[in-house]
Amino acid sequence: MLPSSLGAARSVALVIPVLNEAAAIGWVVGRVPRDVVQEVIVVDGGSRDGTADRAAAAGARVIAERRHGYGRACATGAAQTQADIVAFADGDGSDDPAALPDLLAPIVAGSADLVLGARTFMEAGALPAHAVLANRMAAWLIRSRWHQPVTDLASFKVLRRQTLLELRMSEATYGWTLEMIVKTARRHLRIEELPLAYHRRQGGVSKVSGNLGTSVKAASAMLGTFRRHAFGPLRAGTLLPEPARQAST
Repeated sequence: MLPSSLGAARSVALVIPVLNEAAAIGWVVGRVPRDVVQEVIVVDGGSRDGTADRAAAAGARVIAERRHGYGRACATGAAQTQADIVAFADGDGSDDPAALPDLLAPIVAGSADLVLGARTFMEAGALPAHAVLANRMAAWLIRSRWHQPVTDLASFKVLRRQTLLELRMSEATYGWTLEMIVKTARRHLRIEELPLAYHRRQGGVSKVSGNLGTSVKAASAMLGTFRRHAFGPLRAGTLLPEPARQAST
């Protein structure tokens, strides 16, 4: 259950990056618990199948982002809100937004800084074996280096907007989630995982795991992302504006 302390002072926005997800986006937006989520922002990367229209018809605010990249789409959506808490989920129906109250609870309670919806109960065929292996490898690296309870690079995740801004994100493509987790771990912030169900996409074609060649490229990019952000000084990116500095008293 979501703590009753979530009120007007703690608004929540859900950002959903999409590209040709007309088959699922209406269902995804319709599953969002609007009693706890005040804004649903769908960031459309140039869909040609009516995704934007269906998202708007379901009640989402649609933002067009013609520059390519999953991370860029997530950043564009996050930059469009002043909500205190920002959640991210995929728009293909694999993540069920109805689980948002469970993911929000540790953030609202102040017991976690980043909450990941781990794809623990995975429907057969939801991810190919090579994609699962790449995710587990990256999660193992994070656990080994920083002893954080990470088993999956979750597409479904929640954190405070201020925390997101302070991470100074830079990865415009599929390294976004790994960068977020690594930077959170390096700052000794608290990561919590919640085991969730993960479903087969409701239509369309996966942008990463739909074929072996693309997945191999994504895995190679993942390792490159880890090297960039796990060692040396923390890199400051410009995908999001700098966080507001607190006035001294």
